[in-house]
Amino acid sequence: TQGKTVWTKSVNLETGEPMLVGGFSRELLLPEQLRGAKKAAVAGIMRSGEQLFLASAHPVLHSDHSGPAAGVMVMARMLDEPLVLKVTRLAQAKFTVLLPGRDVPLKEFKQRVSQVKQGGGSINVVENDIVDTYEVLSDLNGLPVAILKISDTASMLQRARRGTRMVLGQIIVLTVLMFLVMITVSHLLL
Repeated sequence: TQGKTVWTKSVNLETGEPMLVGGFSRELLLPEQLRGAKKAAVAGIMRSGEQLFLASAHPVLHSDHSGPAAGVMVMARMLDEPLVLKVTRLAQAKFTVLLPGRDVPLKEFKQRVSQVKQGGGSINVVENDIVDTYEVLSDLNGLPVAILKISDTASMLQRARRGTRMVLGQIIVLTVLMFLVMITVSHLLL
């Protein structure tokens, strides 16, 4: 295929009807964008301007799975608001895609990506019974493209631990108060 797009088709997944996909650039299909897919199947995010696409790419091999690859087959799905809302409803957690430069300043994006990598793939921030988990979304070559923020209420376990700490704290305070009362009463009686 020598860097040429041989065939493309876009369909509405609900109706099966052909559709025009706004925002998809053929530049996403250039060899440098798909270099990892020449050797093995890859999955990631394709970004075209403000639009994101969930994508997977697989090398086109001979029927016996031998190479060299004759090209790359790419399948992508638009990561649009209806899809994010559907996932949010199914997972019962809020999903937000943060794009560098649009939703997050570039410097903060780079810091967050670094934090996530140091955290082993994700980081959690807990505040006011809300747990925000941050994951880095990478392109087909493994480069960071966006951050996925997943917000959920604190788990029962986290609330139970917090409640246990509060009860233990109250027991300690009551024990200290009782000790002080006993000392005061014993001094009065002597």
